[in-house]
Amino acid sequence: MADNIDPQLLKVLVIEDDFVFNAFYKNFLQLKGVQVTSCLTLAAARSLIQQDSFNFDIIILDNQLTDGEGITLLPELNQLKTVASVIMASGNDDPEFFLSAYNAGIHDYIVKPVNLELMWIKILNAVSQRRLKQLSDEQRLKLEDWVESEQHQQNLARHLFDSMFYDLNQKNKAIFAWVKSHDLFSGDAILRCQGADGSWYFLLADAMGHGLAPAVSLMPMLQKFQQLSLKAMPLSNIVFEVNEVLNRLLPDDRFVAAILLRINPWKKEVEIWNGGMPSLVCLDADGKIITTVISSHMAMGILNSTQVSINLHTLPLANMGYIYFHSDGLTETQLLDNTYLQPESIPNLISFQSDKPIKNIINLFNHVDTQDDISFCFIDVKALLQQHDHTLLLQPQTGGFEAEFTLRGGTLAQSDLPSRAIDLLKAQNVPLTALQRLFTVLTELFVNALEHGVLQLESELKAEPEGFLKYYEEKERRMQLIDERHFVNLRLNWSASDNMLTVQIKDSGAGFVKLHTLEAQSHNPYGRGLSLVSQLTHQFDIIPPGNSYKFVMFLQDKLSNQCCYPIS
Repeated sequence: MADNIDPQLLKVLVIEDDFVFNAFYKNFLQLKGVQVTSCLTLAAARSLIQQDSFNFDIIILDNQLTDGEGITLLPELNQLKTVASVIMASGNDDPEFFLSAYNAGIHDYIVKPVNLELMWIKILNAVSQRRLKQLSDEQRLKLEDWVESEQHQQNLARHLFDSMFYDLNQKNKAIFAWVKSHDLFSGDAILRCQGADGSWYFLLADAMGHGLAPAVSLMPMLQKFQQLSLKAMPLSNIVFEVNEVLNRLLPDDRFVAAILLRINPWKKEVEIWNGGMPSLVCLDADGKIITTVISSHMAMGILNSTQVSINLHTLPLANMGYIYFHSDGLTETQLLDNTYLQPESIPNLISFQSDKPIKNIINLFNHVDTQDDISFCFIDVKALLQQHDHTLLLQPQTGGFEAEFTLRGGTLAQSDLPSRAIDLLKAQNVPLTALQRLFTVLTELFVNALEHGVLQLESELKAEPEGFLKYYEEKERRMQLIDERHFVNLRLNWSASDNMLTVQIKDSGAGFVKLHTLEAQSHNPYGRGLSLVSQLTHQFDIIPPGNSYKFVMFLQDKLSNQCCYPIS
């Protein structure tokens, strides 16, 4: 850098009380093209330092001045914002003196009699080093500003992430979720959501990589999961829709491994989809393993809608005590003793009777430097199913209402008819458990009326290999063909005095050629909806030729003043 220094841009201050040396230095430097200012005394130098215009690149400082030692000037120079490099010229060649001068802040020294060419080389080197330091300081400040800005943006993003899913991550005495991030943002996410029918939905997602990039890639997935879960959509639909979103938005080299499950208290079953994750484990009430659900699907965002498998693993809740699942970071992170947590050891670490059942697992990784994000979710199934809302009517109600809705043509795909009916009853302080049960019944009958009545879809299609996907694709195709002739009609009659609700749903379909018995339907993995409706209502009738259904449900027991059908 010394070769790139323009002497005409250099400003040098000479502080020397010897007229000969002072002129000697000044003339030499001026011949080099340098701008030179000189002082003969310490007082003159101090006066110059106090001026606002004081700005030099180099100060040639003699120590033995007539009015004091030049070294005493160094503390004042060091307080200036623009500190010049000081080269001390002295006849004192005592090493101890020069050591004290360096400690006081000089950059270099030269012993009298001064070799002017050597002094010039020292000046150029001092200026070069000073400019390198200034450049380094500027870059450091820019880096600090950038880091502060990045930190601010990350904190803002973290706040938005946490706020967006605040409701989904509220504490629940039956659900214990833990995520340890490798970075400020986690590529792992655990979400839970209770649908309008009372079902519990869970998602554990592990995006490729860690940090902000995978966290951002999870956003559309988490939003879609929340949206569909709140509507109590079938888990197979959620899997299909979430995969479709990721397939559309993620780059080709990105994917998300995931576990999705739905705990349905009405059907008394849990549905599980495992795509690229470690095995999900189901335990009985004593903590003994009932079964494990290994990954039988590829991670999300890889296969398109015609390739992805949405087949579910369905298990009864009858003997289910607990469920846990985790990301691969749990078993692939080295512990403090240089070992790894073995999957078969996990049940032994769970404190089943404690209010902090997974504390032993968390403690294992408290002081571990993780190379990947870690996530673990533990569900106390029995405790979850016991969470009822037994909210009673605030006061005796009188009156009632009759309502009728008819959806035709394209509105059949755009309107949520069961939710419209639930909204009417919410205003009447109907208990939440009754509304959830009603939502389940209405949804089953509306879907049945739309798919089997209006669209004439056959449930048997789902029994074929990849049948759910074929069924879904055929449904989408037929939805494009419906017109004003196709409809679903819903009629409600609610009596406030006895909380009795009578509902009739009719569709534009031709009905069944042969009415299947409810008992026969209950043995199939599909078509069990009508059997479930029969169990959840006081009276249920299929009106010939099969395109109309009618049921009666008491939303509150008149004798016990509690919600009917407690979950067990």
